[in-house]
Amino acid sequence: MIGKYQLAEKIHIKLNRYRGGYMYWDVKVVKPKPEYKIYVEIKDGRKGIFDMKPYLKKGVFKELKNINYFNQVGILFGAVTWPNEQDIAPETLISEMKLVSKEPV
Repeated sequence: MIGKYQLAEKIHIKLNRYRGGYMYWDVKVVKPKPEYKIYVEIKDGRKGIFDMKPYLKKGVFKELKNINYFNQVGILFGAVTWPNEQDIAPETLISEMKLVSKEPV
């Protein structure tokens, strides 16, 4: 038996194959950066920095104030997520990230 996330990931992959590839907003790389920012690479080649500070006082995102927890950022189904299921809507990520040509040091 597989878990609900594994099943959902398989469905996500099959839907993307059916549609001819990945979704234009699927994230392939995410890395925590200083000052509650994250570096992201989108599968279509865009790279950027997304500032989480404006969200840290809102609802479920308050937990991200703990820097050790914030640093557990990952990718689930092509979206930026944290272990307790906080996530960033793809359209928010794309519209608010500052585009960069390479990952900042």
